[in-house]
Amino acid sequence: MQDWIKIFKKTVENSWRADWSLLFQVRDDILDVTASFEEIGKTPQKDLQAEKSTYPALLGLDEAKVFCNRTLDQANEKLDVISQLVNFDKEPIVKIVESLRINA
Repeated sequence: MQDWIKIFKKTVENSWRADWSLLFQVRDDILDVTASFEEIGKTPQKDLQAEKSTYPALLGLDEAKVFCNRTLDQANEKLDVISQLVNFDKEPIVKIVESLRINA
C-alpha cells in the first residue's frame, strides 16, 4: 500500500475514533438529563446538580440530540470510507452505531 494511502487511512480511522469519543460523551450527557436510573444504571441528573458543562447545558437538549445524531452520521460516513480501504463487513458496526441514535 502506498504511503499516502496509509496516511489517509490512519487519518480517517483516527477521526472516526474521535467521533466515537465525542458521541459517547454527548449521548451520556443527554441520557443524564432524560433517562431514569433503570435505563442508565446510575443516578440521573448528577451533572445538572453539579452544574457541569454538558452538551444539553451548552446547546439545549434538542440541539444536543441533533448534534449527537449528526456525529453518528459522520461516523457512518467515515466507516464507509474505511470499509472501502480495508476489506471487512461493516454491518455489525453500523448496527451498533444506529442503536446509539437518539430520537429527536
